[in-house]
Amino acid sequence: MFRKIREAFLAVLLELRYSKRAILEMYLNEVPLGHGTLGVEAAADFYFGKSHTDLSWGESALLASLTTRPRDFSPLTNPNESRKKVRVVLRKLVETGTISIKEAEAEYKDLEDNFYSTLNRSPNDTAFNRRMNLFPYVTEYVKNSLPDEFEDRLYSGGLQIQTTIVVEHQKAAEETMQPWLAKLTEQRRRKPFKNFYAFDDEVGSFLPLIEAFFDPGEYRVKKTRLQGEFEREFLPGMRLELSLLNFASGEENLGAAIERNMQATGIEEDQRVEGALISMRPDTGAITAVLGGSGFASQNQQLRFLTSRRQPGSSFKPIVYAAGIEETGLNPGTEKPLTAATLLDDSPVQFLSADLSEYSPDNYTENYEGPIRLRKALQLSKNAVAIRVYERLGAKRINPIAEKILGFDVAKPAKKLPREATVALGTVEMTPLDMARTYSVFASGGYEVKPYLIESVKDVRGNVLYDGSGEPRGRGKRVLSAGTAQIITSMMQDVVRKGTGTGAALPGRDVAGKTGTTNRNTDAWFIGFTAQLVTAIQIGYDSGRTLGSGGTGGSLAAPVWGQYMNRALMKEAGKRFEFPESNAQVVEICDETGMLPGAGCSSTLPEYFLPGTAPRSEGKEFRAAEHERGEVKRKREDIFSEKDF
Repeated sequence: MFRKIREAFLAVLLELRYSKRAILEMYLNEVPLGHGTLGVEAAADFYFGKSHTDLSWGESALLASLTTRPRDFSPLTNPNESRKKVRVVLRKLVETGTISIKEAEAEYKDLEDNFYSTLNRSPNDTAFNRRMNLFPYVTEYVKNSLPDEFEDRLYSGGLQIQTTIVVEHQKAAEETMQPWLAKLTEQRRRKPFKNFYAFDDEVGSFLPLIEAFFDPGEYRVKKTRLQGEFEREFLPGMRLELSLLNFASGEENLGAAIERNMQATGIEEDQRVEGALISMRPDTGAITAVLGGSGFASQNQQLRFLTSRRQPGSSFKPIVYAAGIEETGLNPGTEKPLTAATLLDDSPVQFLSADLSEYSPDNYTENYEGPIRLRKALQLSKNAVAIRVYERLGAKRINPIAEKILGFDVAKPAKKLPREATVALGTVEMTPLDMARTYSVFASGGYEVKPYLIESVKDVRGNVLYDGSGEPRGRGKRVLSAGTAQIITSMMQDVVRKGTGTGAALPGRDVAGKTGTTNRNTDAWFIGFTAQLVTAIQIGYDSGRTLGSGGTGGSLAAPVWGQYMNRALMKEAGKRFEFPESNAQVVEICDETGMLPGAGCSSTLPEYFLPGTAPRSEGKEFRAAEHERGEVKRKREDIFSEKDF
């Protein structure tokens, strides 16, 4: 009774100072509406993912139904009770003349069809959970990308940070990549080795006798069986508790010490197949989605798309081929040209690396086509052809243009490609971000593209503290002709249509891309693009362990790339590739020779050429000696003289 008297007195004071509209506004900003929400704006975002200003009458009726008993009438915990209360609210709206009976029926039907029937959320879901961190990899990347002046204010300044992330793209990345990585981990799971005491069990009793007769070196185990069993059973299960202790104490050494001890004592655990994904717009450089690994946790916070430098394998070939085609276009009539129609010898090749070690790159399938056009060689990812392309043109002709495509700073001599043919096979370590940025050069028609994440930073009052529009971003200088970009893009379209990247095809969209598989199948890549989006995906163990048989870019990376892109671009209309600045010409060539069709040519096809690089004569029967050297086998006597020995 005394509480009610006090509330009545306070109500009178409120009426004297504020209008009823102001009082209602304060109430609507504070009222609890279930699942940790306070106020109609928070509730509208939690239940419907929109602002309260965008709610329909039916959605507003649902929020109004929660004002008295939000727990009992929650659509997540008691959908049937919620339906009944919503009907009561709509009836009241009809009785007051706010809406008609027909409108009320339509609103309820819309709510039933588009909310209740599609509701698939946990009854335990709360606004607090949503506030915690929906996209942790994005959060870490934002912290990594913020200008230095905001470091001290990051956790206490109430900053509003606007990023380029597209929620649909980010959801698609997490909902396709993470289950895929978990599936690959399960498929390739190997039981951890635990039989550390096999030697002691089998021959331990004979050791005194062996020592008496043969005087072997000292033998001892680093720890007792009891210590080993304790660590295997107890320590792995303590990781979460140790993380909480770290957090509570402000220290980071507890978990690290345990991890070091477990590694030093040989406790082996199952490794997870990890991966990375990054997407960016080729016209602006805006990053729309990132994924740093198989799942964000205290032991797995690495932003692999940014920090994991791995060999990209065959996904590097388009860079080398584009450099060769560009160089030929700049010097038409050169003695050894390279075009998409150039006929090359696909046969085993052996050569010497810069350190004089012998190297014999095999095609993945170990099949060789003999004479093959460059376009088809890329389509089938022929390693032997890639080596011959590099040797045909040489480092002086390929490296400078390739370095421009890669965005290497010419002012930094240390940032150079090695001058050896293995470059053509992707032995230079790159990050997924590096590869996405490089492929954006092709997708943008030959322009350098600077990726960026932060749009702006505001304080708690909305004052702009940082505006990224003044920073270098988007399209920069031209680093490749539009004609070469069109040619290499069309070649990579064939990779997706009928080559190693068919798993990445998207119905109704132009797609270009290239698979990549490193030596021993340690990494699987697919980098590709549509007209609106470039995406790079890398999959592999952190330890460099092999992915096993079939662990290729075509079988592991291309399919999940296709699934992700299909979901990410679902609401974006498909566009065709366009290169309005291209000067590439289409010429009919003979399929077998790559030259103009002659009397004996059995099939022809159209091919793109830069001006001055198209064939001018009919083709002849291919002979390796006329075009390229055949298989090279060198002995050390070919390099060293007798004096050297």
